[in-house]
Amino acid sequence: MICLVAGVPLAHAADADLSKHSMMGRMKPAEWYPFVAGIVEGVAFHRYTVGNKDAAGMNCVYDWFYKEAGTLDAIYSAFGKYPDYPPAAVVAALAKRKCGE
Repeated sequence: MICLVAGVPLAHAADADLSKHSMMGRMKPAEWYPFVAGIVEGVAFHRYTVGNKDAAGMNCVYDWFYKEAGTLDAIYSAFGKYPDYPPAAVVAALAKRKCGE
């Protein structure tokens, strides 16, 4: 189920309880997606720069986030499981699991 709020997809946002998350708990659900997409952009760019400007790692991160079904739900779920970790660390760990170093 994908909801749209102001044109922004919020996959199962209503189901995610991020109220106890140190960062996400202070945000409105409509703010989650653009926030996470910004983190993904940073993770993807980091992969590009440390990979000697080889786009393969960057593209893997983009494909994982924008094309693979269930990724956003997995990210929100991980935020719920690790409320004391910075969101970027959680997204980076999930991206590493999918795309390697």
